[in-house]
Amino acid sequence: GILGATPLALHLATQAVVKGCHVVLREKDEMTLGMASLRLVKTLQDEATRGAMTEEMFKSNVNRIRPTVTWKGFGELELVIDATHGAIEAEQRLLRELEAQIPDEAVITCVRPWRALAGWQPTLRRPERAVGMHFPAPVGRTPLVEVLATPATGDQAVRCVRGFVAMLGKVSVVVQETTGGLVLRVLCAGCDEAFRLLFEGQPPERLEQSMQLFGMVYGPLQFMDLLGLDEFALLHENAEQAG
Repeated sequence: GILGATPLALHLATQAVVKGCHVVLREKDEMTLGMASLRLVKTLQDEATRGAMTEEMFKSNVNRIRPTVTWKGFGELELVIDATHGAIEAEQRLLRELEAQIPDEAVITCVRPWRALAGWQPTLRRPERAVGMHFPAPVGRTPLVEVLATPATGDQAVRCVRGFVAMLGKVSVVVQETTGGLVLRVLCAGCDEAFRLLFEGQPPERLEQSMQLFGMVYGPLQFMDLLGLDEFALLHENAEQAG
């Protein structure tokens, strides 16, 4: 199940149906839901056009998408991904409503790294089912996914989300949410140092090559270029707030 139709939510929905999952996509109004459904179908159609799937596979994948503005289908779910945006009070109301609709063993995961899991976890009747899932930017290009847990998060919830991440073909690392995550702390510190070396006169090519030889997918300067400096500034601000 997926709440919200953000770009990340639609990316995950596409990946899930291609892997054979049934996906219930919920939005608050028919217009937003319709636009999201069209984007999903177009993405799958583009994949079929370039030969990544047959026409029969395309039709099967589309049939596994179940759009709704109600809670229809949520009683059968194993995992619900919360990708909605809004004030914490609205978030808490939505979660209480969601929990009344899903099975007791279903897991709820939040994909927005700046929405503190510990802040809304007490809202749930079963807080152990809540876990965070952070896809480092640029989304879709990095092989690592952070699974964010609090002391109240249960082992079964962590295993469920790690299984989902593995199904997507990515590697998961479990970190405590209170640390601010692993990737963000290391990445922002590394980019800061890259800027210092650049201002001291080091060639940018040397900085990029050194980090890629170390094992990074992108050098720090290429990463910032791909992400956009405005987005990086937001990441940096949140990293500082995390301590």
